Amino acid sequence: MGLTTTPDKSSSADAPLGSEASARIAVVGPAYPLRGGNALFVAHLYENLRLDHDAYVV
Repeated sequence: MGLTTTPDKSSSADAPLGSEASARIAVVGPAYPLRGGNALFVAHLYENLRLDHDAYVV
């Protein structure tokens, strides 16, 4: 389970508030290759956020 993505090419900086623009989200927490409940939660959170947003794990 790799937790890296390529950044989205569209910029949401010029999008008006409330638009359907993608957000840039950094998830800070334990992640792969660590094991346990918190790392699993962060992995699932990232997998779901990356579907609609520019997300990455730190």
